[in-house]
Amino acid sequence: MVMLGFSSLAMSCSESGESVDAGASNTQARAILDSVLTAAGGPDGLAHVRTLVVQYVHTRFPTPRGSESPETPRSIDVVQARDFENGRQFYERRATGENGAWERVVVVPGAAFRIDLRTNETTIFTPDAASTALYSGLELRWYVYSTLEEARYSASSLAQRPDTTIEGRTFQVLSFHGTGTETNELWVDAETKRIVRRRLESFDPVAGEASTTLEYLDYESVDGLPVPMTVDVFLDDNLFERFELLEVLINAELQDSAFDHPQG
Repeated sequence: MVMLGFSSLAMSCSESGESVDAGASNTQARAILDSVLTAAGGPDGLAHVRTLVVQYVHTRFPTPRGSESPETPRSIDVVQARDFENGRQFYERRATGENGAWERVVVVPGAAFRIDLRTNETTIFTPDAASTALYSGLELRWYVYSTLEEARYSASSLAQRPDTTIEGRTFQVLSFHGTGTETNELWVDAETKRIVRRRLESFDPVAGEASTTLEYLDYESVDGLPVPMTVDVFLDDNLFERFELLEVLINAELQDSAFDHPQG
């Protein structure tokens, strides 16, 4: 199990000031990513994952960043299924309370729609909204192996940073460019070769600089694949969200009816 508190990450860093040639840095970074892939069963190990079903509890915490956050922690139950072979997914969430959402959102190639589970009312998304829905629910950006793929395909921007040591444990640090002004930093446990942290920095002309940190905790083996069972999300220094995975199923059979497009 990997347990890294945000405060220890922020306050206990020990970095080397050595400079590294850009080309060598990129090569070394790719070697580290290959070691992460190998520790996860290698390319064949990930390629055998045809479907992924995750049941989890999503909790939002109070944050001083604005009024949209709840005043007290609020949790919802979520189930998400991804069918990698056919490029489709759905997530279903149920939240109690007056404004609690009971909905299923389905994303299939070229379309997306939402079904209100209490009224059965269906809303078909516009193309732009469909693209946004792809990253809703259990966001792909925090899923650890999607993070790995993003880094692997980041071309020349991928680089190795100086290692960081916390309480005698060494972490290999990588960086790469994301979309727009976004930059990413990955922390890899040098011993277990697991991604334990992702930090995203971005700049918006209106909102200014923003920092998001994701910590991948409580790894367990699911069909031989290391899976973080807890993901904490920080906005700046404040815990904003927590995803607690209750069950993870790999290669479960998914019924076509779960992705049926409404008629008419």
